[in-house]
Amino acid sequence: MLRVTEQALDLLEEVRDANDAAENEGVLIFAGPQGELGMALSVPGEFDQVVERNGRVVVIVAADLQEALDGMTLDIVEGQDGAELHFHRA
Repeated sequence: MLRVTEQALDLLEEVRDANDAAENEGVLIFAGPQGELGMALSVPGEFDQVVERNGRVVVIVAADLQEALDGMTLDIVEGQDGAELHFHRA
């Protein structure tokens, strides 16, 4: 299971809210056609991992990506352009 830090949840909630996401939408993390990670607003699928905060969907991990992200943590690091999302092994 992917762990998401409070700081990453803060950032992803901001993204979600800034894009006028519907109540049941969250930020979906998915594998792109070249194996790269992508993010988009979406509603959770039946087998997706869902991370909620205060009863609202914030992060969705696509079912086909869960095994690859198992045991990892999604956090933020401060880059030159501000906060950036970063995956690392817990």
